Amino acid sequence: MSAVPMLALIGWSAGQLRQAAREDVVAHAHGAAEVAAGQHNQLLVQVRGLLAVVSRLPQLRDNPDACGAFLQDVRAEYPQYINLGVINIDGSVRCSALPFEPGLNLADRAYFQRVMQRTGFAAGDYQIGRITGVPSINFGYPIKDAAGLVQAVVFVAISADWLTSISAPSVLPVGSTVKLLDHRKQLLVRYPALPTAWADQPEPSGRMLSEALTARPDGGSFASRGRDREARVYAYTRLGGTAGLDNGPYLVVGMPLGALQTRLDRISRWQMVGAATVVMLVAALAWVVLDRRAVAPARRLAVVARRLADGESGVRLDGAGGATEFQAVAHAFDHMAMRTDAAVRALMVLSAGNRVLLRAKNEPELLREMCEVAVSVGGYRYAWVAYVVKTGLQQMATAGDDGGFAGYLQTHWDAALAHQTPTARALTSGQPVVLKDAAAELADHDLFETAANCGLRAGLVLPLRVDGAVQGVLTIYAAQPEAFSAREVELLSEMADDLSFGISTLRLRERHDRVDAHVRRLAYFDPPTGLPNQAAFLDQLAERGASSGDSPSVLVVDLQNHWELAATLGSACGDEFLRVVAGRLQTLSPGLLARVAQSEFALVLWGADEATTRRYAERVLASLRTPANLSAVNADINATVGMALVGPARDDGQRLLQAARLAAREAQLGSGGLLAGPELEQQWGERLALVVDLRSAIAAGDLRLHLQPQLDLRSGRICGFEALARWHHPVHGDVPPSRFVALAERTGLVGPLTYAVLEAAREIAARHAQAGLLLPIAVNISVHNLQDPEFLSRIGEFLGRWPLPRDCLHLELTETAVMDDPAGSIKVLWQLRDLGLPIYLDDFGSGYSSLAYLRELPLNGIKIDRAFVVGLTRPGGQQIVQAMIDLGHALGLRVVAEGIEDQATLDLTASLGCDTGQGYIIARPMASEALAPWLANRNG
Repeated sequence: MSAVPMLALIGWSAGQLRQAAREDVVAHAHGAAEVAAGQHNQLLVQVRGLLAVVSRLPQLRDNPDACGAFLQDVRAEYPQYINLGVINIDGSVRCSALPFEPGLNLADRAYFQRVMQRTGFAAGDYQIGRITGVPSINFGYPIKDAAGLVQAVVFVAISADWLTSISAPSVLPVGSTVKLLDHRKQLLVRYPALPTAWADQPEPSGRMLSEALTARPDGGSFASRGRDREARVYAYTRLGGTAGLDNGPYLVVGMPLGALQTRLDRISRWQMVGAATVVMLVAALAWVVLDRRAVAPARRLAVVARRLADGESGVRLDGAGGATEFQAVAHAFDHMAMRTDAAVRALMVLSAGNRVLLRAKNEPELLREMCEVAVSVGGYRYAWVAYVVKTGLQQMATAGDDGGFAGYLQTHWDAALAHQTPTARALTSGQPVVLKDAAAELADHDLFETAANCGLRAGLVLPLRVDGAVQGVLTIYAAQPEAFSAREVELLSEMADDLSFGISTLRLRERHDRVDAHVRRLAYFDPPTGLPNQAAFLDQLAERGASSGDSPSVLVVDLQNHWELAATLGSACGDEFLRVVAGRLQTLSPGLLARVAQSEFALVLWGADEATTRRYAERVLASLRTPANLSAVNADINATVGMALVGPARDDGQRLLQAARLAAREAQLGSGGLLAGPELEQQWGERLALVVDLRSAIAAGDLRLHLQPQLDLRSGRICGFEALARWHHPVHGDVPPSRFVALAERTGLVGPLTYAVLEAAREIAARHAQAGLLLPIAVNISVHNLQDPEFLSRIGEFLGRWPLPRDCLHLELTETAVMDDPAGSIKVLWQLRDLGLPIYLDDFGSGYSSLAYLRELPLNGIKIDRAFVVGLTRPGGQQIVQAMIDLGHALGLRVVAEGIEDQATLDLTASLGCDTGQGYIIARPMASEALAPWLANRNG
């Protein structure tokens, strides 16, 4: 009968172990799934911030080659993204960080369709990428023009390989599985991959998973067997719910029950053996001990057994009378109870640790609560986490009472390393180290003696492996010697692995947060000055206006010489210039200050009328009159100010900023600022419409090319022609070249305009070649052409089709344009000269070129500005022109005088030794069709 309580104890303890272990497996599986979901949501937040910044960058808009190269740089900076690209609104791929098939169209992709519908951030579905060829999810963000219309979609692809981070052995036990299903419950990715032989076999858990997803779509768990017949607990959750992911996929984590059952069976067998041993001992004692001394101990044994069976795992016999046999039975009972108690305690610590892992918001909190769990739940004397740093061992978190030993170990770390104490051995080996009894350790140092004197008799040192390297230890101390059984060490080691995973996850989250903050700062702040950018300016303007109801006045400061300063002295000097200006504007205490463009600052006054705004504009200009004291040079601040007040047509921040910007561009240097009004806005509206018409005219070939003959002043023969573009507008009639060329310069149409003029000149040259007229044609180019990276290659291709000798195509560039970027212009002009093209400096004398630059420029000739030629007959005019001609000849250049309008000026120019003349007295610009009759009449 004495065996009955023992059997009851065995049954109860086995049930308790089985229940606690199963709950731990379920909690662990849920924990892994929730951590993965958190990582997934962090990725989505980071992606949205990155796309918001990238969508505003000019590299994505105009040049597909530059676009692809830029996206490759972004992908190299953020390796978690497997691809980035831009899709045109028709679905064709404009550019991609990875190579793609020509003609690829992604208009049917869910993320593209959702971006076009919402005109905002959208996510697609997990599926196989057409460019990457791997399971991934794509996210899209619109690229909008100034009117807010979607022009393209920038996308980023994230691989499903991030799931491998939670399937590592340090995170999930051997035999675990991780699966990713799309919203249609179709399998996308499985870790580990299935053997080929099982590919066509149905998944036994599939039906139960489908039912569970239908019943509880947001998350849950169930038990089933896999294709390998292994019993597992499956926990699942839906990804993307907190990050706005439509049709989010399901993450399913399966953890095996087989290993758990094996361990429980081993414990049960040990308990059965122990129980059988106890029964045999009791039976032997019953036969041997016949006196009354056996009765009382047996009764005490039965009472303790019943208490153990009732769940009092901490009860002990503490001796069982004088009989040696009963004392052995008592010790066996105590040992079995302690082993059971230790296993339950360790499982409770592991389970509580899993809950801490899910709850902790940062690394210090995680470390502190893990130590508190070990002490409060496990009943250990002391727990601490320490990291290895350059100076030794740094305490990160503690719980319990160490009697001062942790501080002692930190100050004697060199001795601990030299003698390979348990902490040092765990750090160097990466394996758990058990200290059975500090008082019994023999050593030639006093570290063990100090630990024992501090009340720390037994210890367990568990290494913390983070990002593939041991970075610290979790140490747990007990007041009793030999307090850590093998099973307890195994379970607490699993807790240390969980802690390592939690540290890695929180650090990854922290890195993502830093990246996200950096991306957000790039999206809303100007790096050189630290001021808000245009997006932040408009947001703050709208927020303040909505909350206070005050009417804003917007002022825009346009720095006229910033680009020239940066181009000449470098971008660092340009940024220093901007910071000086920003500092001066901040001293004026505006309601809001921002840098809204490369050379523009915007300021806001609240509740100011027109007079107050004008006075404030005067203060702004006054603050900028003193030159900027830069590290390289003292530079003048050439600025204009435009102002805009709230009105019927300017009722929001965007319109106010645009109106003030237009006024700043129209304002003259030295003026007191220009206030935007209806007339100015109407003028800019007409100018914008004219730009649209000009673009269409260039594309349709509606521009006409007129030629103005040039006269050799020595022989009296026609020696060449200058090509001049003409535009007849269907509504406005003939538009002056000075007007539409200036518009082309400002709006980026000068490239198409130049190429259109060259093509028209080629057609005329072809007719000249057929007629045997081998005279040069001069074409004007812009400094913007020299800054175009494709200009040289296009000129080289054009020369292959030019019908006349190459020296019959002259290129003219104004002196002012060359001096805007002398270093860059000189380099490109030499390359043009190497192609065999003569180069002429137009409008000579109107700019500020120096003799040094004239000597370095690869010129064939100069064209004296018409202002000097027209004033040739005035006092002093003849001497100036003579000096220019002599200078040109001294440099070996041919000299052309343009603007000759009467015979006297023509004769005087020839007498001064000028080589070529051009002007109305010789011939007005004429259509190419009229040139042949004019030449025939002149020669006849």
